[in-house]
Amino acid sequence: MDGSSFEKPVTILTGLGTPTRIESAAEAHALLADWPRASRTAAHDIAAKACRAAMDGEIDAE
Repeated sequence: MDGSSFEKPVTILTGLGTPTRIESAAEAHALLADWPRASRTAAHDIAAKACRAAMDGEIDAE
């Protein structure tokens, strides 16, 4: 497992309650990148930056 993979995948609800399994920082970053701009908050920006840092090996995904 590389540093950008999650030890345990997480499932979140997207769209109309569709379960989406996220297994890595890259998958989480892709989801955040597709998030509607009008719905983005400071928390969204922090999460996206954390995902990018994990993908770049600067921090562990956990």
